[in-house]
Amino acid sequence: MKSSHNGSMSAGQHTRDFLLVAPVEISSRQVQNFKAPQTTDNGRFFSRSSDRAQFLTYNLEPRKRSQVSPVTLTIGAKCSVILEVAELWIAHFGDTAIVAVLCRVNSPVIDTLSGSELEQLEIALTKIGIQASVSELQCPPESVMWVGRNRLLRTDEKVTEGWLSSEVVTSPLDGTPGASINSGWGNGSVLGWDLLDHTERLEVICGLIDAQYLWHQADKLSRSSLNILQSIGPPQARVKSREVRLMQHQMEEEWTNMANHHLAADDLFLNVQGVRRTVAQANLDAWNYNETIERITRRMQDTGNVVSRKSARLDRRYQSTVEMVLFALGLLTFLEIILSAISAAYSGAVPGMPGDEETIGVFAWLRNTSSDVLVLGAFALIFVAAALVITRRKK
Repeated sequence: MKSSHNGSMSAGQHTRDFLLVAPVEISSRQVQNFKAPQTTDNGRFFSRSSDRAQFLTYNLEPRKRSQVSPVTLTIGAKCSVILEVAELWIAHFGDTAIVAVLCRVNSPVIDTLSGSELEQLEIALTKIGIQASVSELQCPPESVMWVGRNRLLRTDEKVTEGWLSSEVVTSPLDGTPGASINSGWGNGSVLGWDLLDHTERLEVICGLIDAQYLWHQADKLSRSSLNILQSIGPPQARVKSREVRLMQHQMEEEWTNMANHHLAADDLFLNVQGVRRTVAQANLDAWNYNETIERITRRMQDTGNVVSRKSARLDRRYQSTVEMVLFALGLLTFLEIILSAISAAYSGAVPGMPGDEETIGVFAWLRNTSSDVLVLGAFALIFVAAALVITRRKK
């Protein structure tokens, strides 16, 4: 059996450990103002299973004991248990931070919880996970998107009935007989935590962080594509060029984010190995990651098609406007030609007129015809031409 680490990640016989993983959205200002962490004696951890990784290359930053106040959970008439933060790690991905919290419960009574009491425990764990994230990152509570809860089980422990969902993905951890990861929706568990050495435990934490990061990025893509689609409005709504340009810019940014997401996913599936890869893959499989990302991609394609159709309709409207302007200029030019011809007919001396020597007699006809009749005739022709164009455009 491998020797386990004797530090704070090792629990006593009467305590129960949980690993909470929370993705946190932080602003660019918070990233710039973020201070270098005060690390523990162990220093930063760089996963040995990701030497070839190009995107998932973060350092796992351990923190000194968090200043988060313990949370007291009163369980019916049984007793009160205390939840406290034992250790905390942070991994940074640009404007996203993933916080991992080792939460310790001081009583084995939680093994007997069920129903509403188990739900109270989940709420308390979520609460302390949010508090720890807010305390370390100095961010508002709403920046914490959710808290994933994982029970860390020794070989002599069993997971509480009802803790895991009905659909669970179980994967053995390579190289450690008796250790496995059980992944479900919301809650999960790691069996054989006491069999893992310190490095393997940190690899498990990295795997959970990888899965939460990819899932959080997929969630962001889903939310942003939905916002774009909702901003488009009904098909019959009149669209402005400024709005179309904004939607096109948003879709370009959306596809760029999707490309970066694929880079991170490829890093996990191609370049990460061992326990870390197993843990991340089990969680993503339990959450139906592949199906989810396909649906998000399909929604983005549908949204892009709608934006393209809006842009095409705007282009047709613009071309139609240009055509109408050119048509109006053509009619005015026709009227100007008529007036110029009348002016030329009266430009000669009274006894004579332009075209006296002509054989067709156009200017003679213009001079002998009332100018009012000529102008009204020109306007009538313009009206007929305009009516024909408008009728054709309506078909």
